[in-house]
Amino acid sequence: TTDISPTSILIIGILEILGRLGLIIPMFVKSLRKLLPLVVLGLALIIAGATITHIWRDEPFYAPYAPDLFRLVVLRLSRDMSSQANKVTFKSLQE
Repeated sequence: TTDISPTSILIIGILEILGRLGLIIPMFVKSLRKLLPLVVLGLALIIAGATITHIWRDEPFYAPYAPDLFRLVVLRLSRDMSSQANKVTFKSLQE
């Protein structure tokens, strides 16, 4: 169907590629690890949007994995957020 413009598809594709790079590059560049929660949140939004779009277009069989993938992304986000919170707490205890 043609209800999604080619420009929108291109933008979504670019965002997905950037999200994947955002998950990989911080493993090698420590200074970028602070951005991981934003990357994970962005990917969660893309997955949620894709799920809603597939349901809206009556294509539920194209996205059976999306809820599980969304859960994994949210778990990663919560782990990163709690890890950063623990570091802040530990630093404040040292002072």
